Amino acid sequence: MKIKLITLLLFTTNLWAKPNVYVTLPEIGWAVKEIAEDKVDINYLLSGHEDPHFVDVTPAFIFKLKKADLLIKNGLALESTWLPKVIELAANPKLKTGVCDASSKIKAIGKRDQVDRSMGDVHPQGNLIFFTHQNNLS
Repeated sequence: MKIKLITLLLFTTNLWAKPNVYVTLPEIGWAVKEIAEDKVDINYLLSGHEDPHFVDVTPAFIFKLKKADLLIKNGLALESTWLPKVIELAANPKLKTGVCDASSKIKAIGKRDQVDRSMGDVHPQGNLIFFTHQNNLS
């Protein structure tokens, strides 16, 4: 993801200005800050107080993505009910190639073969987990 992020930033932005990177979740913003440090401006679509499964899309989302040089989404279908329409309405040509799926190069945990509504809010494609250097998976 780091190489893809840097490549997208180099080819989609003015070399003199900090790229406007939009993320869907604050956790993704944290990861971008760790990778890019102060070389990008990080902006958030969700603040962390919303349930990302049930987002009430507002026109503000569209206006934000009009200014995006790059959008990084969680992936694993988390934003699939609302984000594609927001991207379409923003009509930002940079987002035709400037959308990065944070889950594209990871092995998701909790993936399920069979899912139905009786199971509640489950993620059929699995879950993405962010770890810091302090986390230990033993």
